[in-house]
Amino acid sequence: MTRPEHDPSIEHEPHLSDLPPKPDPSDGAVYQAEIRWTEYGIPHIKADDLGSLTFGQGYAFAKMHVCVLAEQIVNVRSQQARFFGPGKDDANITKDFGIHGLQLYERVKAQ
Repeated sequence: MTRPEHDPSIEHEPHLSDLPPKPDPSDGAVYQAEIRWTEYGIPHIKADDLGSLTFGQGYAFAKMHVCVLAEQIVNVRSQQARFFGPGKDDANITKDFGIHGLQLYERVKAQ
């Protein structure tokens, strides 16, 4: 699969700096979202602004998938072997080494 060419109709590529600023708690601004769960466990999130909506989405995701989220954090920090042992045939050590080489955690911290 190849990466699509740049679309000239898009003014600029999305970046983290495009996000609205975080609310200032000293102003009394907070994220608020209403989450209703269906009988099948599907979250329906209602919020007045994008920040609150994404807060609600993150909360619902964490409630449903906290173990997956924790595993991803361990993976990105190259700590699989530290928390889960070396693994069969040192698989976790190899994985940590490879992810560490990509410097994912360092690049995210630098943004």
